[in-house]
Amino acid sequence: MRSNAMMFDRACTRATAGAEVARGGRRWCGRAWAVTVLAALVAACAQPVPHTTAALPTPSVRAARGAAPGAAPASATHARAQAAEARIYVANQTAATISVIDPLTDSLITTVDLQKLGFPATAKPHDTAVEPDGSYWYASLIGANAVVKFDRNNHVVAKATMEIPGLLALDPKSDLLYATRTMSAVNPPQRVGIIHRSTMTVDEVDVFIPRPHAVAVDPRGGYAYVGSLAENQIATINGNSEQVTLSKIPGDSMRMIVELAVSPDGTRMVGTDQMGSAVLVFDATTPTALRQLDVIPVDPWPWHVSFTPDGKQVWLGSQRGNSVTAIDAGTWKVDAVVKGNGLAEPHGIVISPDGRTVFVSNHNQQGAYTPAHPRPKGTGTVVAIDRARHTISRVIETDGDAVGMSLTGRP
Repeated sequence: MRSNAMMFDRACTRATAGAEVARGGRRWCGRAWAVTVLAALVAACAQPVPHTTAALPTPSVRAARGAAPGAAPASATHARAQAAEARIYVANQTAATISVIDPLTDSLITTVDLQKLGFPATAKPHDTAVEPDGSYWYASLIGANAVVKFDRNNHVVAKATMEIPGLLALDPKSDLLYATRTMSAVNPPQRVGIIHRSTMTVDEVDVFIPRPHAVAVDPRGGYAYVGSLAENQIATINGNSEQVTLSKIPGDSMRMIVELAVSPDGTRMVGTDQMGSAVLVFDATTPTALRQLDVIPVDPWPWHVSFTPDGKQVWLGSQRGNSVTAIDAGTWKVDAVVKGNGLAEPHGIVISPDGRTVFVSNHNQQGAYTPAHPRPKGTGTVVAIDRARHTISRVIETDGDAVGMSLTGRP
């Protein structure tokens, strides 16, 4: 019988910040970019800086300079260019496309057609992840059994082979990308993929829980968390040793953890329970000894969840509620519930680095939203929500079945 903090030996299979930028009625005040962006503006007054999208040094070169593969570049010029090129990547599952959105203008830049890149019509892209500096981004393709690496210009760089990948979580302090299994699989392997981003080689690590799906990384580095759709336990993975520790979720109710999110300081973690229509709150101060603190009722079928950059709130969408909920991360009480045009089976969620805007992707498979410009492959949406006012500020139409998403600058 497994105990709450039973440690397992590695069981894996080798498988090969504030400067402000005007933004369509809003301003993006990224604190993390303040010093570097202001320095870049001063430098620009003395000498024009050409726009560039040249590739950053290879991971091995960055590592030699003492920077992790996901670390932001030291150059202020690069920082200014990256701020201007902020991107949201949204997987459109049934359409086999990925929408690329500019979060500064709330506009669709382009749509990446996976079939034109050699993948099947049944590729089923499910989730995305992006390097903090935007140099590369990744997509899990359920139907193609692959996690694909793209460059900033949306060209395929490499791919990792993995059976029915689901959600992705990128560790910005290491070379690791974690990939779980899709929830559409009834009996997937009890293993998750640990992908080395520089080489796209995979270690498959046994997490000893059925249907491993939810995943999040500890921003302090070194650990990742994996939740089960079929058992009241959460696995903590030590990314360095690949050792796994299990923490039990208390109570008699069966929990179906769809997704996890960790606070910016790493001390709190939340998980969405689909069947229980609740958000579970955990003390994650010690990653290998999680302790449940609270259970918060929310609208039916809570899905993806995210902390705000300041750690003061948690936001999540509820698929059957066609709603988005904001929760105070100090009192663990609901602050607001947002409903309105464009919210149609919410799935993914990301929050701008300045914390002002919440972006939510929507399946719209049931047709709750009537598109202004219907698309041949169906029409999904990404809804921009003003965090302070709890109001919808923009509806961006995408191809149908918009699901997992990621934003430059956020792991």
